[in-house]
Amino acid sequence: KIVHDRVTDRSKGFGFVTYASEDEADKALTEMNGKQVHGRVIFVDYAKPEAGFRREMPIARGPPAA
Repeated sequence: KIVHDRVTDRSKGFGFVTYASEDEADKALTEMNGKQVHGRVIFVDYAKPEAGFRREMPIARGPPAA
């Protein structure tokens, strides 16, 4: 899954891949991390939980009500 910016709908430059087994994921991490793909170096790592502070921050909706 490629992650996109909600406003611009452009790629944020990262995504997620699901593997059928942990062995396949380990192999991808070992073989692909630091390799060049289409002229760009890619970094492979296991997904980490999203930081909790993002969910706690309010979303700006304009000036406060008078």
